[in-house]
Amino acid sequence: MAEINPLLIVIGDKPSRVNVQRSRGDTSPQNYQLVDRTMTVIDVTGRTFRLAVDPSSEPTSDVNEIYELTGEIVDAEAGKIRFPLSAGDAAATAGAYFYDIEMTYDEDDAALGVIKTIAKGRWRIKQDVTK
Repeated sequence: MAEINPLLIVIGDKPSRVNVQRSRGDTSPQNYQLVDRTMTVIDVTGRTFRLAVDPSSEPTSDVNEIYELTGEIVDAEAGKIRFPLSAGDAAATAGAYFYDIEMTYDEDDAALGVIKTIAKGRWRIKQDVTK
């Protein structure tokens, strides 16, 4: 499968604001590339990623969560990751939602992983025409 141009996530002190618009029913992965503030690619070797979509911008639990996706590293040295969607995920009701991405990594060889929210924004699912 050909890679779709990734959305850039700029890693800094605050989560990068990145809005996403998808068509309902599309199972193509959501692609991202991580860079720092100088636009230098960040090597993501050994890191893990989770993406959650929810109707609330500040949910207190995952009860209403639309779905949660596990990230895959596409090219670690190039900072490229993707979040595959299943047919069930892609069939979510069209509407306006919120999402964020968490990255887990080891800092200074710490035994416990550090979790950092690296991106957040609106996740819009447009109604498709083809059924």
